[in-house]
Amino acid sequence: MVLRKLFVFRGNAPEPARCNVMQEIWIKDKENPDATRNPLKSSAIVHVDNNSQARIEHVNDTKMESLKIVDAVNARHLAASRIQR
Repeated sequence: MVLRKLFVFRGNAPEPARCNVMQEIWIKDKENPDATRNPLKSSAIVHVDNNSQARIEHVNDTKMESLKIVDAVNARHLAASRIQR
């Protein structure tokens, strides 16, 4: 199962040259062996920052061309990660 939500970030400048479209993608991972011990690891969340040359006012105006350029990707589980010291 996959759930995807789009967000539009325009920045604080009055006339930004570009517009960021951010995606939050939730991927259900039924095969993760750690999920049996920790249900928060049953889904992976991927954040993708895209750049668009065209200004996008509303998320419903997002076209596939707006998602072609990727600036950054971050993937994680809902479970808090442990820092090894």
